[in-house]
Amino acid sequence: MRVFFLRTSKQYDTLLQMGRWFGYRRGYEDLPRLWTTEDLASKFRSLAVIEEEIRADISVYRDSHLTPRDFAVKVRSIPGMAITAATKMKHAFRTSMNFSGKHVQTIRFDHRDSETVGSNWDAASQLVDAMLRTTDASVKDGGLLFSRIPFQMVRRFVAASEISEQHMDLKKPHLISYLDEAEGNLREWNVAVIQTNSTTVSSKPLGALGELRTMRRSRLSEASPRYADIKALMSKGDILIDAEKKPEGKEDWSSYKACRPNVPLLLLYLIDAKSEPQERKSTGNKPPSRVALDAVSDIVGFGMVFPGHKDRSGGYFSVDIDAPAFEETEEGEDQIEEVDGADA
Repeated sequence: MRVFFLRTSKQYDTLLQMGRWFGYRRGYEDLPRLWTTEDLASKFRSLAVIEEEIRADISVYRDSHLTPRDFAVKVRSIPGMAITAATKMKHAFRTSMNFSGKHVQTIRFDHRDSETVGSNWDAASQLVDAMLRTTDASVKDGGLLFSRIPFQMVRRFVAASEISEQHMDLKKPHLISYLDEAEGNLREWNVAVIQTNSTTVSSKPLGALGELRTMRRSRLSEASPRYADIKALMSKGDILIDAEKKPEGKEDWSSYKACRPNVPLLLLYLIDAKSEPQERKSTGNKPPSRVALDAVSDIVGFGMVFPGHKDRSGGYFSVDIDAPAFEETEEGEDQIEEVDGADA
């Protein structure tokens, strides 16, 4: 029997219902043959890992003599997919993030907030000075590289930095929580200060490294004036600054990451405050897609590349299991009805 399975869905529960061909009856294992797309196979593999995680959470109830009232099972989200319909998620909230195998970057900035911009520059300067006290920076194509930096130095930098609240998938509490949970696998980092051939120089020193070249990152014109959205900070080539080989074949994020050592990487980017957009040919009356960054001063952005498997990454959702408020109980509803009746 040959089966061609092409139907897909963006919801976990719907897709799992389609997987009724999972597992074969004993004695018939050699008969079914199923063909599907690479994308669908990847989704089913990810769902299998998520189910394994859920079962591990559920087993805690039995092993520790707990109930769902004591803690809620977490379900990890997959980029591009929904756990279930939005109407069924109204009581769910994001509890944490897993960044295994992922790369993250700051692309939105509170560029007009002088206190935030200044404190982030100071955080990067303090990190640079701390690293220079323990090791020297090596000059690489693309910037300066510090190797074997202790976890605590990187964590202090993240804790001292401010990440714009406009980031939907990079929240500071979630990032710090993940760093703390994964500390055993993130004990040593490589840290790089990315440098380009730009002609602009920072208006103030980056710690003991002094004044360094800054790069241009203009902002999207359609973004809110309250923050700057630069759309992208990192380049794929940046993550090869500590790599020992070059990618072969397809040039994408996965192939580039495969060339890197199994070490987390922190990348620092110095962005010119003005950052005029690159001049492009006029397209009629269409307004320009980018405008000058026009920040209060030079900005520090950062990117991180985490080792691990991407199918273990994503955000975790759970439900609020706090005891209901009095008015949400049957007794409370009765009381409300009686009061309403009395008022009437």
